[in-house]
Amino acid sequence: MEIKIPKRAEDLRIRHFKAFKEWNEEGMDTMDKARLVAAFTNRNIRYISSIDINDFDKIYNHILSVLSKIKINTKPPEEIQLNGRTYSLIDPHKTSAGWHMDWGELVKNGGFDKDPVKCACLFYHPKGHGYGEVDRNSNLVHSIKDKYEIFNNEFPLSIFIESASFFLLKSIKSISISTEKKIWEIKATQVTNQILSFCGRKS
Repeated sequence: MEIKIPKRAEDLRIRHFKAFKEWNEEGMDTMDKARLVAAFTNRNIRYISSIDINDFDKIYNHILSVLSKIKINTKPPEEIQLNGRTYSLIDPHKTSAGWHMDWGELVKNGGFDKDPVKCACLFYHPKGHGYGEVDRNSNLVHSIKDKYEIFNNEFPLSIFIESASFFLLKSIKSISISTEKKIWEIKATQVTNQILSFCGRKS
């Protein structure tokens, strides 16, 4: 059997977010550990259950060691390099209405659980281009679909966590309409607390 596991926290990518969420330091039984290992290695539970228990324990302990070394900053970087291209952090105060519509729908519909990669695609956009920019034929330029696979494979997990916390907290502070604010606060606070509960332990 061959299982590929990142050796360092720096090697973790957004696709490992599911494993990150499976971690519960309050205590995990063997099935909980197997779910974490499966998420971390992109293998199914049946495959993981066939591993010798001693090897299983070694894999699990290695994963904990890697996760524990994640370092979280208070603000994500202004620019990142993915697949040879520079992406800039979106400024919610200087972007299009389309971004705010996409962001609002994503948070309300539980996008962090369902599709964290799509979230990351809203955090960063190709440098020099506006979100929702269209060409002369009104075709969307640099859509989420265009960058989805790159972000899934290349986007660092630590920067995703930083970005998620950053944008959720900004959203709560910036919304002024009371009814909408209540909806946002409930949804955004739930996700923020889940993310920051880990960040607080490892920052």
